[in-house]
Amino acid sequence: MSRRLLQWTIALLGIAVAAPGAAEEKVTKTEDGGYKVEIKRPPQAKADSGTDKASGDAEAKKPSRTGGYTWTDKPRRHYRRTKIDPKWAIATFPGFRMLQDGSSEVSVWLSKKVSVEVNKGERSVTLVLSDTYVRWTTNTYPLITTHFNTPLASARLKRGKKGQTLLVLNLREAADVKSRLEVGPRGTSILRVSIPAPRQEYVKAEQRVPLAVLPAQRRQ
Repeated sequence: MSRRLLQWTIALLGIAVAAPGAAEEKVTKTEDGGYKVEIKRPPQAKADSGTDKASGDAEAKKPSRTGGYTWTDKPRRHYRRTKIDPKWAIATFPGFRMLQDGSSEVSVWLSKKVSVEVNKGERSVTLVLSDTYVRWTTNTYPLITTHFNTPLASARLKRGKKGQTLLVLNLREAADVKSRLEVGPRGTSILRVSIPAPRQEYVKAEQRVPLAVLPAQRRQ
């Protein structure tokens, strides 16, 4: 090894030693004219130190004041396909709306006219739609009325027995719920469930969702 190459090697090793956080390297000259390089590596940090810090930060974080609602459907262990009769009606577009007089309404669109059976409980109402099925799973997601001043807590379409669809209403208080079936376009029908105004205030006026303003009708 030439003297110039040896000097460059020592200089590079010195730079590596000076780098922060890098391994420490010590170069010493031996008696036989060679060089001895000693490398001292820094101790490794514990792998779970970052996890402990993150969990501590999560515990110290204050809970959010924003209201909301979540739910989790239990996974099915066995999926059994139901044979669909083409004569059955399709239940779709479940909806909820508030009316100007403080009452509210739940509606479901049906591709055909069906018969409806109403089963009332103390805080729940179940409407059984015969010869009906829910084709798309998104129509079974619950309608949550957390921010609406209504006796209704939630409404949900559920698949019942073969050829049956259930519209389940959970109430905050006992209410006189009424239903009617309207004739829609092209042989369809609309199930409308009327819910009276609440007897007590569930949501303060400043926290309620504003009512939709319908456009004015055109003059003839």
